[in-house]
Amino acid sequence: MKKLIRFLKVYHFLLMFLVAETICLFLFFSNNKFQKNAISEKSLEYSSKVYKKIDDFERYMQLDEEIKILHKENANLRSLNSNIDTLIDNISVPYKYIEAKIIKNTVFNTDNYLIINKGKKHGITPGMGIVTDSGVIGKVILSSENYSKALSILNTRNSISINIPCRNKNNNIIMFKGDLTWKGTNHMNGVVEKFKLSEGYTINIGDVIKTSGNSLVFPENIPLARIESTYQNQEDGLLMINAIFINNMLSSRNVYIPVSLHKNELDSLDYLATDSLIR
Repeated sequence: MKKLIRFLKVYHFLLMFLVAETICLFLFFSNNKFQKNAISEKSLEYSSKVYKKIDDFERYMQLDEEIKILHKENANLRSLNSNIDTLIDNISVPYKYIEAKIIKNTVFNTDNYLIINKGKKHGITPGMGIVTDSGVIGKVILSSENYSKALSILNTRNSISINIPCRNKNNNIIMFKGDLTWKGTNHMNGVVEKFKLSEGYTINIGDVIKTSGNSLVFPENIPLARIESTYQNQEDGLLMINAIFINNMLSSRNVYIPVSLHKNELDSLDYLATDSLIR
């Protein structure tokens, strides 16, 4: 105890200086958006390097499984290639895809995220979507030079614009718009809340919910979830749709980032339209 008191007497000015300096730095970075973003990017860059080392070791231990995944992806690419002419005719907004790998992925928290091994220098920017061969997996929120952090579909803050397949009396499928969210419980289940189903239409269990393509985040018709059940609120008559995510978030590794080839042109039109309204 005497040694501690002696230490505090000798170094109390230095300790007070360090405490004051820490408080000043905290206040400076908390209230300065530019500096806060810079620190966030640096933190992402350094922590991602650590995650990458861990991921490299895990991949080495699971090499056989990775080879199986690559074989499956090659088979899918061959199938897509055989139908490429048909696909091109049906695409309204063309996309290119940047391949990446997940090096960090949380699934058991309320707000989960993932980190991929591609960043600004690879053309990745916040707002871009992330998909796998199976379907949607997340959306980028922060990019450093070599890495990007994304909201997982298992994040209560993530909402994805979707097409919900509804069938008429002739069993023809008509797509209705909606939003799919996650409620923070089962890592396999998403939900569509307060959906108004038009008279004469039904929802079939097992039908696949896909992206709407209303924004440039995801192309249209990317699979997202399979309808599991529906529940009608007796008070307002609106439906709650429970769906099972198609992607297995526990095992997802190889991903792709869709990049709209017309993004700059469409963004400029939005800017010009907004600017003309202001004037």
